[in-house]
Amino acid sequence: MNKEQLEEVNAAFNTKLVASMKLIENRIDDFEAKANRPGAGSFEGSEKKSEHLVAFNAALRTGNESALQNISNAMSEGSGTDGGWTIPTTIDTKISEIQINLNPMRRVSDVVKVSTPNFVRLANLRGTASGWVGETAPRPTTASPQFAQLTPFMGELYAVPKVTQQLLNDAGFDLESFLIRNIGEQFAYSEGSAFTNGDGVTKPKGFLTYPSLATLDGVRAFGTMQYVPTGVAADFAATNPADQLFDLVYALKAAHRQGACWMMSKAILDKVRKFKTTTGEYLWTDNTSGDGGIAGAAPGTLLGYPVYENEDMATAVGANAVVAAFGNFKNGYCIVDRMDTRLLRDPYTDRPFVNLYCTKRVGSMLTDSEAIKVLKCSVA
Repeated sequence: MNKEQLEEVNAAFNTKLVASMKLIENRIDDFEAKANRPGAGSFEGSEKKSEHLVAFNAALRTGNESALQNISNAMSEGSGTDGGWTIPTTIDTKISEIQINLNPMRRVSDVVKVSTPNFVRLANLRGTASGWVGETAPRPTTASPQFAQLTPFMGELYAVPKVTQQLLNDAGFDLESFLIRNIGEQFAYSEGSAFTNGDGVTKPKGFLTYPSLATLDGVRAFGTMQYVPTGVAADFAATNPADQLFDLVYALKAAHRQGACWMMSKAILDKVRKFKTTTGEYLWTDNTSGDGGIAGAAPGTLLGYPVYENEDMATAVGANAVVAAFGNFKNGYCIVDRMDTRLLRDPYTDRPFVNLYCTKRVGSMLTDSEAIKVLKCSVA
């Protein structure tokens, strides 16, 4: 190949290289533009979700679900085998935000979302053994790890807000805010009770309904929590009542204390906030906003750990009353949300009202019985 031919080949190669680089740059610009659009992900998906929200609003107001059904089929959302429509993501997300703000258990626990009824989690019971050997000594087989298979206690949560058809016909009526406020608040109160005291029958199992013993970690059976006694049958100790709070903190392993928090009702919190050291300082430390951890602000602290108010816990001291809990709830308690919130429009049952029947599958389970400790009014 002579010099002229070599130059022609190089020129052709450079032309193709520049064209390829330009094509790559255009594709990158296109991807970045799509990623920066509201909703991110797929523009087509975001557009469909907006159409879904508009069609959902129209279907609730008029009862005509044809447009909603077409969009729902295209999005693999909407009407299920049991009837009803999937609430649009924008509304469902705001309902969840209300539940988190009003429900302390959702704020501190591990929350997972699943699409199957067969959700299982394995808990390591730490049965593996080890040993020391010399350089050339034999290595006998060690014990195998032990696992527990955990399944959540599931139930169906529902709320039925009512609205008149006349109000639905009013274009100025903010239907989205009505649903978010009414469903979110009702779900939050019902869930909070179940996550704390639920018996696990057609509802989640509350962490306080699991058995508890005064025995230490490593001695109790898995699934049984530890309680620390107050030292008095139906109250805190008459002298140095804060000592039991220290005992509760240090009953928890150091690994769980990273991320641990307190939980108690406001009535018990009122008593605990008055506990002082021997030199007269309060054990409680307020947060900067002074709102006790409501509405997403930082909660106050007790012995250096945040405190969350839970009105479903004991509101008074008494025999065997569990007056406080301390632990790492993300490690110890799991809330399981199955699918999204569904809504069924019922204009017939309670005329002139339209019942908006909302349902959601939710469950829970204790995942590590060493991660949460409770303070119990008892002598021992």
